[in-house]
Amino acid sequence: MKVISAGCALIALVAATPSLAQAPTQNDLATLVREQAAEIAALRARIERLEGAGASVATAQTGQAGAARPAAAAPPVAVA
Repeated sequence: MKVISAGCALIALVAATPSLAQAPTQNDLATLVREQAAEIAALRARIERLEGAGASVATAQTGQAGAARPAAAAPPVAVA
């Protein structure tokens, strides 16, 4: 049983050697960078939409036309 385990480990080691990995080309890297830039732009737009929606909800809740006023701080709690 130990021989089978050692054989499997050796096969896994040989199969996972870095020499079998393919290096990406310049075109592959350029494509990846463009895809990541597009994803970052989409995420930024989503954040801006969410922040804008959050600001309009806060304005509607407070009934003010301007920015939402900050919430009042709760008094400190004394622990005995």
